[in-house]
Amino acid sequence: MHKILITGSSGRIGRALHWQLCQDYDVAGIDVAPSSATSRIVDIRNYEQLLRSFEGADTIFHSAALYAPHVGIASEKEFYDINVHATEKICRAAYPAIFQLVRKGKPFLLTVSHNKIKLALCFDIL
Repeated sequence: MHKILITGSSGRIGRALHWQLCQDYDVAGIDVAPSSATSRIVDIRNYEQLLRSFEGADTIFHSAALYAPHVGIASEKEFYDINVHATEKICRAAYPAIFQLVRKGKPFLLTVSHNKIKLALCFDIL
């Protein structure tokens, strides 16, 4: 069965993806916060944890991010570390890869594929 991994699986988008996809696929979720959609507690800023989490995945949906509700709670550095550096680590963990940017209005969807592994990054462009 096709194996899917979702980052940010405790968030609104991650939970929605999980519940939609788990009907037809083997779905696992990673997040720093526990939830019914999260299989493993993983900090996406930790490259080694990402590599272990990606093992056996055919598709990866990256929905982990800090956004408006986190303003005033998380520092600017945390925003940058999670939204930029961690996303770079996720891409590196799937590297070497072929990148394809598909514009679907707002948000953008970035898909990365290599050796039958696909990574989808969903994010808004300000």
